[in-house]
Amino acid sequence: MDPNHSTIVAVVVLALSFFACHRDTREARNLLDQATSFDEDYKPDAERKLLIEVITRYGNTVEGTEAKQRLTALNETVSNWYKTGLSGFRSDCGRAPTEKEGLKALIDNPGLKCWGGPYLPDIFAPIKPDYNALTGEITGTKR
Repeated sequence: MDPNHSTIVAVVVLALSFFACHRDTREARNLLDQATSFDEDYKPDAERKLLIEVITRYGNTVEGTEAKQRLTALNETVSNWYKTGLSGFRSDCGRAPTEKEGLKALIDNPGLKCWGGPYLPDIFAPIKPDYNALTGEITGTKR
């Protein structure tokens, strides 16, 4: 292979790599923009899913790092909402919701006279009532 041919092949490979990387960056940025729109619409569950997708697909990129930071902040915010909601329920009823009542008791009155809620913002109504802010898994209500 002559040296000019090798140089041309190297330039083409670099150009293709650049365009593939640029496309991935654009796709990652679009997903982050969609996550931002869910943040602005107060849809933490949908925002969380998009951030996890960016982390999974673009982990060690600038966008992946941004998604990790945003997911950490989102999880802290949601966790604090639940802690505040549980604190309000405890203050009113003298206990945490039972396992049967679940965290849904922070949104809807389970039939208690002491209930003074809702203890969570309306945005939590569509989320699974036993949603774990840190993992997205079902956790129960024991504390």
